[in-house]
Order: sequence, then structure tokens, then C-alpha cells
Amino acid sequence: MAREGIEELNDKYGNETGGPFFLFHRPADGIPGADLDGHERKRGKLAELNLLLRGGAPDRFSAVVAGRRICRTSDS
Repeated sequence: MAREGIEELNDKYGNETGGPFFLFHRPADGIPGADLDGHERKRGKLAELNLLLRGGAPDRFSAVVAGRRICRTSDS
């Protein structure tokens, strides 16, 4: 549902190079017994987003919806 919403927004407000809306879904870490506060969870998400934008860690996110290509990959 979220993916469809982002795609609709990009269709409506985007241009030929893409749209301004993105969705990055990262599953929960699933560390049993870990008591991470909001700051630590956010820091981990930002670190993994930074890796993704720099061309690494594509498997850290279970869903990436982007109106334009934002990630460098080895095939580009």
C-alpha cells in the first residue's frame, strides 16, 4: 500500500527524471533482548541509508521505492 502511494505521488508530482518521493523500509533488527532507545535505532537507520546512497548495502532494506535512480550499483 505504501509502495503504491509513493508511486502515485511520483506520477502526479514528478517529471521526466523522476519524482521527489521515496520509501525506504528497513525491517526490525530483531536482536533478542536488545533494549535500544529511539536514538540508537535512528542512528542505525541513518547509517544504513548512507551506505545505500553510497552504493553499498542494498540488502539492508526490504523495500526501496524511488522516483529516480539514487543508488550507485556495480552494474552502472
